[in-house]
Amino acid sequence: MFFDSYVQVETVDGKTEVKGINWLGDRVAEEGVAEIVSPAEILINFSAQYDGGQQVVIKSITAGYYVGEREGIVRATASPVWQIMTEEGRKFYYDMRNGDLL
Repeated sequence: MFFDSYVQVETVDGKTEVKGINWLGDRVAEEGVAEIVSPAEILINFSAQYDGGQQVVIKSITAGYYVGEREGIVRATASPVWQIMTEEGRKFYYDMRNGDLL
């Protein structure tokens, strides 16, 4: 399970800072808790993107939070994700809640 998280992220001159004392907010409501899509299902979703004509080597799959690629000061919901990194260094982010590619 994971908790929804709300953060403020600031990127200036290539440096990123996450601001805020309590990422989970003042309280955690029951609707803020959800089960995750398993790593096995995520890997199946990932493999479904390819027609078998190319070989893709997965270097890692890790859990984390993703706020997107943005500049400046941003207030955003941090999406809980599975990050898949390939041997070539490409990164793919899949939402833990529904398995969608972000």
